[in-house]
Amino acid sequence: MTGEIRNDIRKNRGTKKGKRIVREALGQVIETWKMVFQGNYLWVVFLLAVLYLIFAGPDKRKKIVYPVLILMVVVLEPHLFQYLWSRLAGDTHWRMFWLIPMIPVIVYAAIHIIGRIRSKALAALVLAGFMLTAAGAGNYVYANALTAFQPAENAYKIPQYAVTIADVLLEQEDHPKVVVQEDLYHYLRLYSADIEMMYGRDADGYISRIGRIPRKTARLLASDEPELRWIAKAMKKLGYRYLVKSGYSAENDEKYEAAGFRKITETEGHGIFVLEE
Repeated sequence: MTGEIRNDIRKNRGTKKGKRIVREALGQVIETWKMVFQGNYLWVVFLLAVLYLIFAGPDKRKKIVYPVLILMVVVLEPHLFQYLWSRLAGDTHWRMFWLIPMIPVIVYAAIHIIGRIRSKALAALVLAGFMLTAAGAGNYVYANALTAFQPAENAYKIPQYAVTIADVLLEQEDHPKVVVQEDLYHYLRLYSADIEMMYGRDADGYISRIGRIPRKTARLLASDEPELRWIAKAMKKLGYRYLVKSGYSAENDEKYEAAGFRKITETEGHGIFVLEE
């Protein structure tokens, strides 16, 4: 990886293609910035706090400002994004924005300013001003069209249909081994460690590679017309008994029965089956 990056940098340095690549990378960084902040102005308060700390004394620059600026360069610099983070982080580059300690810096600057005020009444007024500024600079995540956040449906903070399906599986066995689709394998593992799935996010190539049989099972199950007999053979070979089909339709019950599956129940567009012995 390091050798590839070095060769790419040398090949594109100073060329029109290299400049175009950097411009495109800068555009992607800016788009990620917009996605992270979603229209709020907390970053403006953060930059003002950094600016204040620059003039607050050499110790503040050494202990806070310089490390923060280094982190900002590491996260935001377009060359690093293009040649490093786009390869290592991919679509999750936005998470690297968490490395920039915005809230601690804002709070530290506010405390430093308030600590220099002798009048308690004035200090309280300035504190209230900081609190109102912070609140006004942010936004309500549930009301923003750009955000994917939604109010939690339950204490587990996962969709209720996933909780219902997990409870059905756990009613069958203490340690059910199940094959599911993408809309479930993110959530079942959060609900209970007793539910063992044939594959999870690794079916999408995330974290690690999986074997040929689980990979093909995931692909077939995701299709509108899954090859149920092949899936049944794969489940028997690997020791899995339960199957949950998303987008289930009762019209296909005969096909599941012919492949050796017995329907346990259906709930919220999902069919839950057990593979007969």
